[in-house]
Amino acid sequence: MSAGAHCDHERRTYNASVIGALLLIGQLSTAPHWPAGARVAVWVDPAHAPAKAAAFVERAMKTWTDASDGRLTLVPVRSRTEAAIRIAFVASDATYGEAAPRLDPGTGLIARADIAINSQVPDDPLDAAIVLYLTALHELGHALGLRHSDTFSAIMYRFRRPDDGSRYFGAYRQKVRSADDVGSPRVTGLDVEDISALRELYRSQTPPPSPSPLTRHYQENERVSYRMTTTNQNRTGTLTYTAVARGVVKRDDAGRFFEEFQWSDIVWNGSPFELPPASREFRQLLSLSPDYTPSLPDFSRIHGRLIGPTADLMNFYSDVWLAIRQPGVRRSGDRVVVNHGQAASWADGTRVLIGENAIDFVIVLGDVGAPGGTLGLTVQHVPPKEPKIKIPADWMRTPVVDVPNNWVQVTKAGEGRYVAAVGKEVFDAQIRLESATGRIVSARLENPVEVFERECSDEVLTKCGDGVRYRILRQVEITEIR
Repeated sequence: MSAGAHCDHERRTYNASVIGALLLIGQLSTAPHWPAGARVAVWVDPAHAPAKAAAFVERAMKTWTDASDGRLTLVPVRSRTEAAIRIAFVASDATYGEAAPRLDPGTGLIARADIAINSQVPDDPLDAAIVLYLTALHELGHALGLRHSDTFSAIMYRFRRPDDGSRYFGAYRQKVRSADDVGSPRVTGLDVEDISALRELYRSQTPPPSPSPLTRHYQENERVSYRMTTTNQNRTGTLTYTAVARGVVKRDDAGRFFEEFQWSDIVWNGSPFELPPASREFRQLLSLSPDYTPSLPDFSRIHGRLIGPTADLMNFYSDVWLAIRQPGVRRSGDRVVVNHGQAASWADGTRVLIGENAIDFVIVLGDVGAPGGTLGLTVQHVPPKEPKIKIPADWMRTPVVDVPNNWVQVTKAGEGRYVAAVGKEVFDAQIRLESATGRIVSARLENPVEVFERECSDEVLTKCGDGVRYRILRQVEITEIR
């Protein structure tokens, strides 16, 4: 195998691993929220609070209460001990605010939330009022269970560009005449998307579910270690590696449990591989606690050969984390389908022009009373009925196998050379957990992709050569090291 082909094989493999983790992080059948109809007490810490900060927080509380149309009520309280949401003001050079909702492990509902808002506000009184109000409104949205949005006019918009703060606050300033207007019914700062998301989240009046048998029962300083074995087969060759992840259970400042892993003992295609210093110092944070939202590490800071192991371990954790949050997964044989269907992309715009897949999730709980004090969990990632991926050419719409294609990739191979591939991708994860603790004991993942590929000479993919069919197959296994 040529060096170029080997590099391409590794890159394609890593893309599949990362996208699987990304999909799991973003997908929940029901986002966490407070009980429907709840009266949620909110306390504002007066320490370090800018002038009139509490008043603008209360305006933000009223805005969300009014938007809920009776589904919940935010009420101010004067004592920290009475509060379910606690807001503090802290100096920060990096962020306008942060919110940390905490879930009840038994019900999956939000039980408490802590919010930090930057105490450093503009000198101009109107600018200060706008920043305080909109930041409080945004962070309270997170405390209520709302996610980020890509819609610029929405209060839940995620700042991405360096100038997003000035653009966003400046756009709101154009709508107000004075500080009295800030947070008024005329200029609430909410978009119709925000209101719809809130009402959809709190539309259910069903009672909270019973505790999940998958619930993880953590003990601080508990040791957790795994050996991972992976085989990646492609039309150009086979890649194998093993790696060891050694972890310890810790708690963050909000009291949430997480597992901190260090990777070592990499063996790549049969040869030991020493990680560079930065990758040896890297720590991967994972958790099965329902109040700890998974997030991807910064892969740009670690060696490429560590991306596959970290993404695959995260896939297993994310599968279990998703299953814990499903109220219909409680007894042996319970089966839940989590519809998603939306595309997730790994395109970089330079070499990978299009790279998308779309999946739904099928979760099945195995024998809860299995011998040896373990229980089994199956999580399948399957093609949706209507995958919402970008199909750039008509010939790519023809199903490669028995269902609509849910995987597509177009790469630029050189001047006037484009490699276009389409197909069906599935994942099948078999996970075994210890019944008493919820700790993952072992897991196995099979990730085949049935591919049809053509090389084309034009960017619109109409002048193409004969196609070739092949199969990508990733097999990943982890076993606990005791």
